[in-house]
Amino acid sequence: MRINFYLKNKDTDKEIPILLSFYFNRKRLQYHTGISCKYNQWNVKKQYIYGNTQQVAAKNNLLRQIKSFLETEYSNDIANGKFFDRIHYKTLLDEKFKGKNNSSDEQLSFWQIFNLAIENKSKYIKTGTVKKYISLKNHLQKLEKKLNIKLSFEKINKDFYETFIDYFIEAGNLNSTIKEKQLKTFNSFLNWAVEKEYIEQNPFKNIKFPYKNSPTDSFALTEKQLKHLLNFDLCNNERLDKVRDVFCFECYTGLRYSDTQEIKEINKDNRFLRVIVKKKSEPLTVPLLPEAENLLFKYFNKNQQFPKISNQKMNSYLKELGKIVGFNDEMEFLKISGNKETKIIKKQYELLTTHVGRRTFVTLSVQKGMDIFLIRKITGHANLDTFMRYYKINELIAAEKFVQMWDRYHSNYANIDIIKNLLIKNVDVETIAFAFGIEKNEIEKLNGV
Repeated sequence: MRINFYLKNKDTDKEIPILLSFYFNRKRLQYHTGISCKYNQWNVKKQYIYGNTQQVAAKNNLLRQIKSFLETEYSNDIANGKFFDRIHYKTLLDEKFKGKNNSSDEQLSFWQIFNLAIENKSKYIKTGTVKKYISLKNHLQKLEKKLNIKLSFEKINKDFYETFIDYFIEAGNLNSTIKEKQLKTFNSFLNWAVEKEYIEQNPFKNIKFPYKNSPTDSFALTEKQLKHLLNFDLCNNERLDKVRDVFCFECYTGLRYSDTQEIKEINKDNRFLRVIVKKKSEPLTVPLLPEAENLLFKYFNKNQQFPKISNQKMNSYLKELGKIVGFNDEMEFLKISGNKETKIIKKQYELLTTHVGRRTFVTLSVQKGMDIFLIRKITGHANLDTFMRYYKINELIAAEKFVQMWDRYHSNYANIDIIKNLLIKNVDVETIAFAFGIEKNEIEKLNGV
């Protein structure tokens, strides 16, 4: 056991909170004592406040009381063979020195903490993420009612983890949705509760998701499809013409749809587009291909705004557009909910969404041999795993690339045999290099020079 006091920061002008660090059984409790002083008043080595006033004396006396109380409680627990977690000692300190009674109803305590998490996170996360927390709260309340229980942190364990998953499976949710949305949000809340010391550890930690994930039903356009869409005559349909322009702009820049909706003429800087990415609030410089520049000029040259369309309408119109331009190829996907697997066949136009634009940019860029690191600099992907989800190579293209690479290998192998035979017959090295378009030093290596 070890008990220390320390200041929260080193601000020399203001009163700084004094924190308690209590180390016990390989655990650590960090506790706000409610006492504060200025940095130049604090004796780090002896851990008390300098000064001769009654106020300073009272503060030092309270620090001694806190330390003595904690030492006594812990020693008694050890003597009685009792081992508690951080929450136990935090509760004792609150009751003794802050007049708090933590024996309130468990359900209220859990929901108070959940509401605090929403309030806290609302200050620094996006509105969409806050909505996920509110959605999770609604589901947990429904589950609580269904199970006829009062939800508490003590009840959140492996059994509850499985019950939570079963609740969504019964509602027909796919495994990928349960894992990537519901469980991810729940884990985020539990990690926050650990960070704020409401619980000692995340009860879901190290629990493996028990089911297979559903493969994504997303795809990317081929270069041929993209050019067909870009050049398709839509002069008699202004609505879909704008939808096509925004979508193709995504395909040629890799921008998220939300960022295309913020584009103004001021963002264009010669052959570059400089924008503040909405999702991360970070600056991004995007090179403009001629196709992308032409799409901007189409509106800016007429003093018009780049088209603004709600995401919901855009996704609906894209399916209509895809059907008109003939994206009728059928694609088969596997949907998995729990252990139930269902094969679904859809036409490509049914799968068209704004996300396909960004995937198309990534996929075509990789296929053209562009370095993945450079593509990520353009798209703003910090995480490689997230980036790779956007790479959707067509199976036919993959097969064609495979054949091309092997043909090239066979061709090179045949050339090497011919060159070796010519060298045996003492044909001049420079002549061979010129004939085969190979560097002279490469031929010298074969000749053993």
